[in-house]
Amino acid sequence: LNPPPTEIQPLLIAWKIKERDETTLAIPQGLFPLTIVHLLEKKDNIGFSPVDKEYYRCNNAMSLRVFEEYHIDIINRYTHLEIRVRDHWRDICPQIRELVSEAVVDSCKDLRLKEDNKFVFAFKCPPRNTCIVKEDKCSTWCTQCSQQCKVLKGADDSYKCWFSDCQSSNPGAAETGMIRKRTHSMKGAESSLEGPPTKRHKGQLDTKSLLEIIKLLKKHGYSGSGDSYYDLGLYLGLYSHTLDVIKDNNKGNVHSCLRECLKAWLQQADDVKSKGGPTYDTLIQALREIGENAVADGIDRDINSKE
Repeated sequence: LNPPPTEIQPLLIAWKIKERDETTLAIPQGLFPLTIVHLLEKKDNIGFSPVDKEYYRCNNAMSLRVFEEYHIDIINRYTHLEIRVRDHWRDICPQIRELVSEAVVDSCKDLRLKEDNKFVFAFKCPPRNTCIVKEDKCSTWCTQCSQQCKVLKGADDSYKCWFSDCQSSNPGAAETGMIRKRTHSMKGAESSLEGPPTKRHKGQLDTKSLLEIIKLLKKHGYSGSGDSYYDLGLYLGLYSHTLDVIKDNNKGNVHSCLRECLKAWLQQADDVKSKGGPTYDTLIQALREIGENAVADGIDRDINSKE
């Protein structure tokens, strides 16, 4: 058997257009520049790559620095957007996917596209043509191949690393942090996809830990955008009234809102104690509750490595 490719395969974003018996891909006019603009609005996480011949900075291709240490290329292929992660940073791919997706959604609103006019993820499949990622994020459909290439199955993670936060247990899942957790009940063992079992991290946190927690969240791609900090606060034990005051006092500035939310949690405001108090365990669990499994996994790994 040939070894699996080490290079991360590009992720494509496009819209399906079905004409007669053929399905082709396309993107709305003006989507590329708007997407870049919305990405650059995430100043805490995204900026330009250095001015260098190694990086793109032109009308149809842009290189961006993400989370200070990673670089991505976004290329306008006119039928689709192509997202490339430089080097071999597989763990960061799901977070890149989410960041770009958010920017594309915002761009669609600017272009006033209909809500049912949704984009799809896709890959260039190995033989030729394109395979579209299905809604389950675990399988693909090839537009023209006589045999489905199943790039999201098997041990080759050069494709499926983009969706490791959605994958069930399979060969290579341990590398991306998504493994099947076993839970037991009186009726027997049942499987769930809630992420790997979390090691218990002892010790309560206080406001002295605020900066460290902010750095950890930023490192793993969580910024609280889209008011997700509000949901995080609720799962941490803060009351909606407290979160409303934080939102009003900070005039909707997401970075400030997230900081004040974490600060209130560390001060054990409202119902925080009943949720287990301010610990890494409760933070990780709250992140899982709002669907931020990749962030939770990254923080869990970082804390484990220090213990």
